[in-house]
Amino acid sequence: GEWSIDNKKIIINGTPVKLSTPSHALGMKVDVARASWTPLSLRGNHQPMAQPFRITIHHSAEPLHGTRMSDSLRGVRDIQKAHREKGWAGIGYHFLVDRRGRIIEGRPLGIQGAHAGDSEKNRGNIGICLLGNFQSQADRGSAYIRPQSPSASQLAALEGLLGRLRKQFSIQGRSIFAHLELTGTLCPGPELDAWVRSYRSRS
Repeated sequence: GEWSIDNKKIIINGTPVKLSTPSHALGMKVDVARASWTPLSLRGNHQPMAQPFRITIHHSAEPLHGTRMSDSLRGVRDIQKAHREKGWAGIGYHFLVDRRGRIIEGRPLGIQGAHAGDSEKNRGNIGICLLGNFQSQADRGSAYIRPQSPSASQLAALEGLLGRLRKQFSIQGRSIFAHLELTGTLCPGPELDAWVRSYRSRS
């Protein structure tokens, strides 16, 4: 479809879609509903979500320095494109958190994610991705050499979202993981990995 952004509204094929309309994803309040950033439905190759019992934290591994909504949504659509090119049903994460701490709905919570490594690791596993590159990836070029840090707003929003999800689904603190704890990856980078371990130790 045709996209343009006009004064906090996204125009999809000539129809304005308001941004920042609070939406409820299985009772989870988000700042940006899925329908606000993509007209695409998930493809059929997905499974219903089992009762969530764990949460995995990721970074997008793409530098994001802008804080405008348009910057964030461009990043989210790029992730969706990359995930669809892998043959997945659509974006693999359930929630994404931008540099200003806005929570963007990714894959609906009622559908199993594609983020933790394989179908067994994704079972009952809510995926949350913080936008930004938090690890050095020198092999990808100069823009990737210096890692970013998660912003204070991102970490505050992440902590709030974790609290709400844990309350809603009775998820234990010990069931919150950094991606690298489940599979062979550097995601979500050393700083966010340390934050997740610290969060778990005080939960």
